[in-house]
Amino acid sequence: LPLLKYIVEDLNYFDGLEKDCSQCMFVTVAPLKYFVEHGFVYKINPSSYNNLGLLAKNGNFPLLKYVAEELGCFADSANDVLLAIEYVHSSNYKNFLYLIEKGASVNARNYCGKSVLDLALNHCYDHPDIPIENRKNLIKLLLQKGARCRNFGTPKAMAFLNECMAELQKELPSDKRPEITFDMLEKAMNSLDEMKSL
Repeated sequence: LPLLKYIVEDLNYFDGLEKDCSQCMFVTVAPLKYFVEHGFVYKINPSSYNNLGLLAKNGNFPLLKYVAEELGCFADSANDVLLAIEYVHSSNYKNFLYLIEKGASVNARNYCGKSVLDLALNHCYDHPDIPIENRKNLIKLLLQKGARCRNFGTPKAMAFLNECMAELQKELPSDKRPEITFDMLEKAMNSLDEMKSL
């Protein structure tokens, strides 16, 4: 930050130039706050490396929250921000919970047709870095928000999904339980048969 202050305030480096730091890659909140306080513009570009999904992936929660709430950038990325959930791990887990709770679309699909739930499930069902309860909480929260599986994963991933769905059925009142589609039920039964045959 002292170097940044020297460049902006002492050298007046940006005088006469467009004050836009949207293409800068920030890893902490302090430099971005400094730029904004000195009249710089910061906008989310969904196709750039400063979109909310990548901010969530990079793990700095104060930066993510500042960009989403203080700068009002959440709406610009809400449609596909959760596709970065395939990179969830213990240090950025809280970021994805925050985005889900904030209302990011849980049914976005990537270019391969995989949904947010597909990506989360196939990445974290046996991820050793994320405690089991956190993995379950993530999947259960997606289900509660209406997420759907599109490309059912391995039998072990489906068994994990079944376990999460069963826990939700016990934990929630009947009017709050996530809808279980016929496809999900059919695949769940097939997965159980496959698991038994292993």
